[in-house]
Amino acid sequence: MSLEPGRRLLWCGSGVLVTSVLGSAVALEVGTGSAGRPWVAAALVVVQVCALSRVLRSPATVLAVTMVTGLALWTLSPAVSLTGALLAAQIALCVLVATRPGRISRWGGTAMCAPAPLALLAGDRLGVPLYLLAVALAWTAGELYRIHRLPPPRGVR
Repeated sequence: MSLEPGRRLLWCGSGVLVTSVLGSAVALEVGTGSAGRPWVAAALVVVQVCALSRVLRSPATVLAVTMVTGLALWTLSPAVSLTGALLAAQIALCVLVATRPGRISRWGGTAMCAPAPLALLAGDRLGVPLYLLAVALAWTAGELYRIHRLPPPRGVR
């Protein structure tokens, strides 16, 4: 199966970004000996990257998969921040907002904000505003793309 250039660029770029951020955090934990289950953490990173290959076809499903795997990864690997663990989900949220109607994308945005209080429970006070900022940026990027793709209203050139 060959991907058109735009899809290939999105998938490769997203995959490299997620792999580099999460893979380095997991490798850092393995190197320090603090990772409880490094192979499970590595498998979760691979699942997130593979899920991103379907983000243009089914962004809501990919958002759900990447959120679940990201939260599992965050639970397994304390060195990974909530923002980093849910990076693939932020990419999926951006695509969801850009390609789906507002009522669907609002549910995705709400779901993405829900884990923020978990960072407080983990004792990461700075993690909450950083995570919410990352979600807001993903939402805004998707919304800007969607707005610029829409045809102009009637009578406007």
